[in-house]
Formats: sequence, C-alpha cells, structure tokens
Amino acid sequence: GVARVVAVESHGESITYRFEAEADLVRQLVPKGSVAIDGISLTVGPVVGETSFEVYIIPHTAEVTGLARKKTGDRVNLETDVLGKYVLRYLGQVGGFGGISWDSLRAAGWDTDPERGRWQ
Repeated sequence: GVARVVAVESHGESITYRFEAEADLVRQLVPKGSVAIDGISLTVGPVVGETSFEVYIIPHTAEVTGLARKKTGDRVNLETDVLGKYVLRYLGQVGGFGGISWDSLRAAGWDTDPERGRWQ
C-alpha cells in the first residue's frame, strides 16, 4: 500500500518518522515488528494507532537510504509485516477481527471449563 509522512522529528542523532495509512494496512502492523518503507526494512515503534505508526531511524540508516530525504506530506510505498497478515487471516477465519469464539477455542483443543481453563 501507500503511506504518507505526517511528521519528522529529530531526537539527538536519531530521527522519528510518523506515517499515516489506511486502517486496513496499519492493522497488519505489529508494535516492534517489521515494516518495509520504500523497500527499506525497518522496525515499527512501540505505539501503533488506528491509522498511524512510527519508525525510528539511526544515523547509519539515514546515510545509506533515501528515507532521510522524506519530508512531511511525501508518499511512500508500504509493505506490512507478514506476521500481522497471518494473524488477521486466522482471525478472519474464526469470525472476524477479535471474533474468536468459545466454539472455535473448543475446536482448537482448549478446555473452556473455567475451573480448569487449559489446553487438553
């Protein structure tokens, strides 16, 4: 997909970039997981919003990639974390995002008796 740079902030030698993208894309990101921005593999910051996320760039990354030339308003290509895609696909198969049911847990082998509450 595509994201847009909404903030660039320097913190000593590092740079924080905040991006906005469609909620369907951002939902696939995992805090401290991976994201590729214009083909550059980066780590997602610890906070992921509904339509925004941050990455932190060290001086070496700024020097050897084109990311340091990006400014507020610029568009970038975005490739989301494969782990996030797998989780969303699984959740979609059992009733949608956040839709894990007791039936699906029992079918997966979870003992749903609250007194025991364990895998069988």
